[in-house]
Amino acid sequence: MTRVLAAVAFLVAAHAARAGEIAITRLGGGLGWTHCAVEHLGETRPATACAQIHRAASGKDVVVPPGRTIEVALDPAAAKGAVRLVTEAFTYADAPTEPIAAATLKDFDRVVTQGNNDRFLERGFMHEPAMRAALQPPLAAASLPTKLTLRFGADDVGRKVAYGVWAWPATAPPDLHVETEPIVVTAGDGLRIGFGVQDPGWGPGAPPVTFIVSETTKGDPPTPLWSRRLDPARRAGDRGWIDAEVELQPAMEGPVTIGLDAHVEGEGATFPVWARPILVRTAPPAPARTNLLLISLDTVRADHLSGAGYKRATSPVLDAFAGEGVRFDQAIAPFPSTTASHMSMLTGLYPCAHRVIAPSVTLAASVTTLAEVLARAGYSTGAVTEDGLIKGDIGFNRGFDAYRDQVWTGDEPVGLFPDTTEVARGWIARHATDPFFFFLHTYQPHTPFKVPAYYKGLFVVPPASPEALVQEAAYDEGLRYTDDLLASILGWLRRTGLAERTLVVVTSDHGTEFGEHGGIGHARGVYDEQVHVPLVLHHPTLAAGGRRVPTAVSIIDLTPTVLELLGQGVPDGLQGRSLAPLVRGEPLARGDVFAEQLWGPRQTLLRTDDRAWIVKPSGTELYDVATDPREQHDLAPEHKDEAAAGAARITAFRDGCAEVAKRIQTTAAAPLDADRTRALKALGYLQ
Repeated sequence: MTRVLAAVAFLVAAHAARAGEIAITRLGGGLGWTHCAVEHLGETRPATACAQIHRAASGKDVVVPPGRTIEVALDPAAAKGAVRLVTEAFTYADAPTEPIAAATLKDFDRVVTQGNNDRFLERGFMHEPAMRAALQPPLAAASLPTKLTLRFGADDVGRKVAYGVWAWPATAPPDLHVETEPIVVTAGDGLRIGFGVQDPGWGPGAPPVTFIVSETTKGDPPTPLWSRRLDPARRAGDRGWIDAEVELQPAMEGPVTIGLDAHVEGEGATFPVWARPILVRTAPPAPARTNLLLISLDTVRADHLSGAGYKRATSPVLDAFAGEGVRFDQAIAPFPSTTASHMSMLTGLYPCAHRVIAPSVTLAASVTTLAEVLARAGYSTGAVTEDGLIKGDIGFNRGFDAYRDQVWTGDEPVGLFPDTTEVARGWIARHATDPFFFFLHTYQPHTPFKVPAYYKGLFVVPPASPEALVQEAAYDEGLRYTDDLLASILGWLRRTGLAERTLVVVTSDHGTEFGEHGGIGHARGVYDEQVHVPLVLHHPTLAAGGRRVPTAVSIIDLTPTVLELLGQGVPDGLQGRSLAPLVRGEPLARGDVFAEQLWGPRQTLLRTDDRAWIVKPSGTELYDVATDPREQHDLAPEHKDEAAAGAARITAFRDGCAEVAKRIQTTAAAPLDADRTRALKALGYLQ
């Protein structure tokens, strides 16, 4: 009997009705699954048949003639077979002055080849009044034509044109067909599926698509189990990823093959995709596995939390949460900026090894991420981030069944964290009976410190205070707002009962400076205010007791720590070490902790429980962090031998990290597009 459960509530109820934990198995291991979205800037999933856009033609500074048409030749290599062409054309009399638009036009020939969607020019020119859109109708064809005619209005004559013609290779009738490896189906097994039509197939005239799931026993014709017709050109509810669950039928003899078909109606061509299917079944009786929720609050410096003795009440929620779990009082981030530190957090490698220190570098295929380990162990995996510097396609999405970037535009009145928590709760609710790993990242505490009006003025500074103090008060208001928002997801976990079987980790990627060493902000050094971050683990049995751990540790220790606590094997070659003994209240030999600034002149920090050595091109600095936590008095001139010994350990670390990096081949990624550039501008990274 075929059973389709589309609503989230029914999916959760159906799973809860099954005795025991749900075991998941990802099918289609021999097929190619690549992360893609079905809508622009939407959630990405490992899927098959993802259409990838290609540039068919482009140009700039072409003058619109009196005849108001321009004929352009199309690159025959842009697409084979059925195709949908989308053209962007903008006319202008004067060069743009808005920074993103000016940069887009200046480097047009280079950046246009990196276009990853058919709104590439629109996103670059959208805030520039000098650029006027000249709309061109899309064209669907059975094959790529050799030429295309662009048409303009009378008021465009004499103006210059910048244009791009994008080719989407389409799935033509009759269908898309995917088969899984043979599996043995038992009573009660279900198939969790995700499917949809990519957004180029939402335009006028795009044909409907019928998606079909079938079972095939060797030698027999397929047995249809389920079908769903999508018509996204006419029904908004058929757009985006669609989720369903199909009841499978045990075969009388031998294993079965699951077939996933997408039948395109009529003569048109469109863009159906199947996400990687997941077999779900009741697990054999065994202790339920512990879930993992990793929450990263960007730009939180540990000494500004009220639980650390700070003068302002910035973090009552996190303090209470830590009071039931395990708090590491000296957790050090490995890099004072978002991309590198998060990649270290999720791989157990220092930035000098993985080398992903900016969103223009892609993680090497040889590196195994935390999500990949847990996915292979049968966990459902999901993530929502607020992007900018954590681009999924540079390696952050690896191992995740679903990865959603919430992209900043600068227009958000109070940031994105409320939306981000809604996405997180929705995903977790849909996977409440799975063992799951969910990664949640928010920029909420990050500049520009967006808070509701009633938080402004919460922490008052005297009139005519220095800018550093004004910024610090605004930052603290942002911390308090973030802390209050954190309560929404932590409280929800308690109300649903998920807190009883979920290891929750709350941390940050770096801190920020307010004049302690002559600046305001981060990404410019390795002093305490930029690299000392919170680290709290909470679980009723695995991380409980309200204990504080004074030992200096690194955020790169997070991956091996949670894997050990979850009972999973730790990959070889990690530079981080498991802190599970400390979490359990057991002794652990102390180890050196490092942090680096790799932009510009290299700076390296060696941190122990009571000492900090910093090697810069100008020499070595030494601080007693027990008595001088703000690192204001350099002891190196007085303790030359101790300073030299620390510098030697830093040299050994650098040499060892270089050896690890030789085994890890990172690659350059595509340049940032206008969406990512705008997000970084909104966050203050670009001017």
